[in-house]
Amino acid sequence: MQPDIPYRQTHLQAPDEWKLEQGLEPARLGIRNQSSIQINTEPHRLNPSDHEELKGTDISEDPDLDVQDERPGWKGYVEWEDYPEKKAKAHQRFSRFTFPPPPEFQLEPLPATNPVLEGKRWKLWHKAIGGVLDQVPQISWETVLKEKHPEMLHLLEFPYNGEAPKSLLTKDYIMPNELHFVRNHGGIPDIEASAYDIRLDGLVNDPRHSPSQTYKTNPSFQSSKLVTIQCSGTSSPWKQIGRVSQ
Repeated sequence: MQPDIPYRQTHLQAPDEWKLEQGLEPARLGIRNQSSIQINTEPHRLNPSDHEELKGTDISEDPDLDVQDERPGWKGYVEWEDYPEKKAKAHQRFSRFTFPPPPEFQLEPLPATNPVLEGKRWKLWHKAIGGVLDQVPQISWETVLKEKHPEMLHLLEFPYNGEAPKSLLTKDYIMPNELHFVRNHGGIPDIEASAYDIRLDGLVNDPRHSPSQTYKTNPSFQSSKLVTIQCSGTSSPWKQIGRVSQ
């Protein structure tokens, strides 16, 4: 890396930086309609509701559904797959509400500045379940503002969806924590270091469960390699060099 190259220096983003990152810069180009088809260029307004609505009192609800933290040292973590009865109660509670439809993305004009979508439906889903999940969206966004780089491109407030500008990704060999991002996940629990563990379960013949301390103290795991990680699941050309433990 050569730190004297100008575009690798820290800089403030242009308001339309998000368009450049997403490959939407051609949207500025005018398109000439050479056909006889009349095209309606007026945006279609859906005007969806921004709050949930109770369908009625004819759908019963189990008052015993109380969603709380389940594992010591894990704040904001709720397990569903291991508790089918609790999962069924949550589904029953959801059925009592009518939630707003998805927001419109395709028929609205592209904004000139980076839009931060709120994720209203996800927030309302958490609010409907209640318990410890009620405050998860607010805590999630506060954590992003506290821990992430001020030039992060915020796309979705909750569940958080954002990315780091490529100019910052290529600035250093090792990507700092403030530039790491998470794609479309719900609330990430705060886990105490002593309570963290690794579980290998699901469709495996021999499920395993080990505390993280096992991997920290065992000398056979104390090694590092310089690797290149590329996200191949999206259209964005991310490629980042980082140091990971094996």
